[in-house]
Amino acid sequence: MSNSTLSEQEKASWKKSFRNPDNPYVERSPYDTDRGNLIGIDPSRISKQDLLDLGHARSPLKSIRAKCLDCCGGSESEVRKCTALHCPSWSFRMGRNVFHAKAKRGTND
Repeated sequence: MSNSTLSEQEKASWKKSFRNPDNPYVERSPYDTDRGNLIGIDPSRISKQDLLDLGHARSPLKSIRAKCLDCCGGSESEVRKCTALHCPSWSFRMGRNVFHAKAKRGTND
């Protein structure tokens, strides 16, 4: 895949048709157990600009926050109130890395 920028029409079409074998972001699985189903390509094969144009976040924390919002029906207050303590994203749901030295913490370590 080239690093050329996609046209807006192409991006819109491919976003809607991710199961289409002509979509440049999917390919037939090389594994027999997948029975020829389509799988997503390695994102490192897609230009950064195309990833941004497709709506992907620049940082893992923003991606986690976006997924939490999706899980909570787009409600920021529901993300804040989330009680899914065993979810691997729970401690990052507010868009901050609480394990980072600069993060504010509610208790002393």
